[in-house]
Amino acid sequence: MSELADAEAKSPAPKRSPSLEVEHVSLGYPGRRRGEQVLACRDLNMTVHQGEFVMLVGPSGCGKSTFLEALAGLVHVGAGEIRVDGRPIDGPAKDRSLVFQSPSLFPWRDVYGNVIFGCQAQGRLDAAAKARAEAVIKLVGLGDVAHRRARELSGGMKQRVNLARALVTEPSLLLLDEPFGALDAQTREVMQDELVRMWQGSAIESSTTAVFVTHDVAEAVLMADRVLVFSKSPGTIIDDIPVSLGRPRTAAVRSSREFMAYHDRILDALYGRPTYRAEGVEVASTGSPRSTRSEVSAP
Repeated sequence: MSELADAEAKSPAPKRSPSLEVEHVSLGYPGRRRGEQVLACRDLNMTVHQGEFVMLVGPSGCGKSTFLEALAGLVHVGAGEIRVDGRPIDGPAKDRSLVFQSPSLFPWRDVYGNVIFGCQAQGRLDAAAKARAEAVIKLVGLGDVAHRRARELSGGMKQRVNLARALVTEPSLLLLDEPFGALDAQTREVMQDELVRMWQGSAIESSTTAVFVTHDVAEAVLMADRVLVFSKSPGTIIDDIPVSLGRPRTAAVRSSREFMAYHDRILDALYGRPTYRAEGVEVASTGSPRSTRSEVSAP
């Protein structure tokens, strides 16, 4: 039995109610010429269940971020329908939070002030929200620096604030657009491990559904319950890969054979390259060993 089959047999997926439903969705954006529409995604179909952590992987320019913005209600859906908890999306709403690659913190506010901003903007900054903000700040590891301004924070700390600001509003759908993409490699890996820890070690996992865009295949395997692989532009889903590595999941899983098997399967789906095993190492058909730190770019 293969490593993937072994992992899937160990960790059967629980049945959950649908949180996100996408049916025959196509998305576009204005082109350079007047009246021109460029097709970004075509005929997207998926059902994501409550509490699932889904990663979107695909070549640059395949429409992943455009699709994420459509989930946030920021992009018009040209065809098809997107539903969150059974309700069609027709614009931004309080049940969704979007975490961008750039933290975009208010420089005049401290950590606490930035974290509570979402609740303030929604008119929901009551005693419960304030207590929740303090708890989330501790959860992301910033309890000791809650009163520091943005200029006093490292890049990793700023992104933790960005994440905490999204979580404190208690979204049913958490959307993350390459939130660690601008960080250095070491900080990025630390943040990946921290997000996995937070997701597994709190009530967030049972109440929130996450959709996360990345170009990092190893990041996708580490975090995901499922990985959806997009084709080149205009993007469509070419593979839906359940990741059954089990939870709680720790950083040590990166060195497991099952992890590498999932890693290779995603790359095969992206590039259509067969793999073969030589001396226990999965390599591409070119003969080059595959690193667990693979970035996806347009072929």
